[in-house]
Amino acid sequence: MKNKELFLSRKQVLAVGLMVPAAFFVSTVWAATEIENVEVIGNWLKKNSEQSVFEFPGARNVVRAEAFEAQGASTIAEALRAVPGVLSPENTDSSDSSFNLGVRGLQARLTSRTTVLLDGIPLSVAPYGQPHLSLAPTSLGNLSSIDVVKSGGSVRYGPQNVGGILNFNTVEIPDTFGSSIKLRESFYGENANSDDRANLSFMTGGTFDSGLGLALLYSGQHGGGFREHNDTNIDDVILKYAYDLGSRFSLSGRLHYYEADNELPGGLTQAEFDQDSYQSTRPHDGFKGDRKEAVIKVNVDLADDKKFEIITYHTKSFREFTLANVPVSFAGRLDRFPRRYEVSAIEPRYSQTFNWGASQQEMLVGYRFLDEKGREQRFRKSGIPAFGNPDAFSEVVNRDTSNSVQAHSLYVDDKIEFGNWTVTPGIRFERVQMKRTNNLNGFKEGLSFSESLPSLNLLYAYSPTTNFFASYNESFTTQTYAQINRRDQIDNITPERSQIYELGSRYQDDIMGLEATLFMIRFDDIIQYDGSLAKHVNRGETFHRGVELAASWELGEILESLSNWRLRANYTYTKATFEEGSLSGNDLSFYSHHVGSVGLNYQKDRWTFNINTYAQSSQFVDDANTSTDPVGSTDVRSGGLGRIPGFAYTGMQARYDMPEIAEGASITAGVKNLFGKDYYSRSNFTERGLYAGAPRTFYIATNLKF
Repeated sequence: MKNKELFLSRKQVLAVGLMVPAAFFVSTVWAATEIENVEVIGNWLKKNSEQSVFEFPGARNVVRAEAFEAQGASTIAEALRAVPGVLSPENTDSSDSSFNLGVRGLQARLTSRTTVLLDGIPLSVAPYGQPHLSLAPTSLGNLSSIDVVKSGGSVRYGPQNVGGILNFNTVEIPDTFGSSIKLRESFYGENANSDDRANLSFMTGGTFDSGLGLALLYSGQHGGGFREHNDTNIDDVILKYAYDLGSRFSLSGRLHYYEADNELPGGLTQAEFDQDSYQSTRPHDGFKGDRKEAVIKVNVDLADDKKFEIITYHTKSFREFTLANVPVSFAGRLDRFPRRYEVSAIEPRYSQTFNWGASQQEMLVGYRFLDEKGREQRFRKSGIPAFGNPDAFSEVVNRDTSNSVQAHSLYVDDKIEFGNWTVTPGIRFERVQMKRTNNLNGFKEGLSFSESLPSLNLLYAYSPTTNFFASYNESFTTQTYAQINRRDQIDNITPERSQIYELGSRYQDDIMGLEATLFMIRFDDIIQYDGSLAKHVNRGETFHRGVELAASWELGEILESLSNWRLRANYTYTKATFEEGSLSGNDLSFYSHHVGSVGLNYQKDRWTFNINTYAQSSQFVDDANTSTDPVGSTDVRSGGLGRIPGFAYTGMQARYDMPEIAEGASITAGVKNLFGKDYYSRSNFTERGLYAGAPRTFYIATNLKF
């Protein structure tokens, strides 16, 4: 009770801190006749230049297209390995259309604790009820940059933001008409059991004299993988539009269609892995899904110091996993999980700048209404014998639930600049109503939650090249549909609440860039999946803490003989532990204490050479911190428990520019996992078992602009 009282008093103090500038705003701002040197920012996610990132009051990193191309990245997960504090595993029990991202000791599986956006619009099929990105409808080939905000901006975005905000920025509509095409072919090395894979990206568009801009983006991924039963077929199409209707009014948005049909190789028992780590023993497993989306954004500059924006969007999503509970050599069952979601939202925002004494301020007020509908089913075929044909068995629906959410979010923040200081207090109020109906027995239930989430972000500009920042933010997470749909079968679980703290510094000049951030996260009652129980449970308080370091150097500015060389590096230390109950002192599952990467770039005339190394330390698969697999190698459960060993691998590539053919024309050749290091992961979810990492992989790519 004492902690609760302290928590409430802290919130009240922050809320009162907001009321003071708000009250002054109402009574005086309209009298302001001239605002000098103050730009109305409004949506700060649109401002991701190097200077904007440097001045942000929290840990923020932007990975641009030229950077993830230099890394040889073919997936979003690979592109994010240059960001400190981020763990982006591949070769897991999800499909190539899924996205896994863990921040600061949070479980990476399906990115359930990070708000993921595409041009500022939620990417998940249902932001409140199904935030997991089992269907992540975006492709690296359509992106111009990836903006990672680990704290400092959560007051405007949610609900899943304890792991920060991740915004994928698609390729901009060009001012003049033009097109570009990128083609990449990957070839897997010795012992791999599948075919090569092709990535194709295309953009064409431009802006008419009338102010209407259009761009058609396409990115596709087709072909096999390094394991058996690993074919992937992904098509991602976006039509972007922007219409400048005058000096103060503009319209923009997109139509988006994404489709995927992927095979799933599944996990292996220890015996199967020892026999052939690239084989698949789950020939019937697969994933398919699609997403249809329409977005409209209206921007109105009411005056030089006043801006209004309204965003509305509608999405329809479908995804379906087909999963066996055991390898084909064991008798078992086959489940099909079709899920359909529909989301509509509207979000108006108003921002205004004004002077108050020696300070310059920008206040933003926004409101978001979101309506979700979902239907989740499970169809089961039981009693399938070893090596049996599932098509010979009838399926029975044994789970069928309809869900809905209506969520209201009201948020306000006030960016106050005075002297070398920037102080941004804020608060978000959440009102969430969830309903479910069991379509098999008619049972109905409703849940409602109301929360206030304060935020305070500070920045001190010590000099033009050095600043210090600190932030405090709170996050609230409701139960997901999958969790509340089983409330009649398991003990009730309660929503999560967490507090996020940051303290850091940046240095940036023409020679080097340095960044260091201390972070701390406290969960009141974290929700974790327990593989041994096959359900989600509350695990009590957890404590996450650590340090993130990043650096880059233009080596030629330091030593003339190293002209044209550039070095970058990042390292993160994380410790995330349970603080109460039988697991007190244990590490959380699926995170590494140490993660780092190093990249070296050399550019001379038309040639560019890159070498990159990534490393991570070991992980536990379960919250009990089981060190070794407790079952025999031939047991159907083997491979799902025990440590995941740490690993490191290196990639290298060379690019040759050919401007005589066309602007931006180039050819690239490279290799990933240069030294052919063997590594693996584990899963204790439905697709439990061992998962081999990618072997040595060669690729060739070509870019062309015209």
